[in-house]
Amino acid sequence: MNIEEARLSLYTKGSYIDRKDLLVRTMLTAGFTITDRRYIEHEDDTGYYHYSVDVVKPYSFEES
Repeated sequence: MNIEEARLSLYTKGSYIDRKDLLVRTMLTAGFTITDRRYIEHEDDTGYYHYSVDVVKPYSFEES
């Protein structure tokens, strides 16, 4: 059994809430577990909102 973890960073110039909700729903539907969701900051120089979502997914593989 392996457990893989990843941090997904969402950058958007508009409201991040709807996109964040879609990303979280998509990851949950695909069997991932959400371990953290965090608003990082608004980047004044670029105009982007930065939001991160940490996910984990255990899986097993068979050796041949």
